[in-house]
Amino acid sequence: MENVCEIHSYHRPRHLLTESHHVLPRAWQAVWQPMREERNVWYPKTIELCPTGHGGVHHILVEIMREYEAQPKHAIEEVRLQVAEAAVRARYRQHKEFPIACLAPRLWKSKGGLLDTLINRRQYGWGLSHRQFVDR
Repeated sequence: MENVCEIHSYHRPRHLLTESHHVLPRAWQAVWQPMREERNVWYPKTIELCPTGHGGVHHILVEIMREYEAQPKHAIEEVRLQVAEAAVRARYRQHKEFPIACLAPRLWKSKGGLLDTLINRRQYGWGLSHRQFVDR
């Protein structure tokens, strides 16, 4: 069976493997769980992506979270997220990774999680801390 990337239909050279991208990052799931959930990975849905697509999704997710963090703290969370998504969409409009990256914060909120909880714990959507991105 051939490895199928769910966002890029064509690869040159052909990719040899795919990676399972957790729609809701595992690190986020370890930070907070909805009531009655006792598993570290309480939302197991994954999407198969090529390594480049997987890295792109996480890069864009970090950008969304950084833009969210930059919004005024007194603003409503939903408004802050909409503004953050719009700012990032302007830069990544043509990238197929963008809609997948937007799923994580939306899903997190729909399950009852607060994005500020993630920001306070430096969980931006990748294994790197916020400081490493600021200092790039």
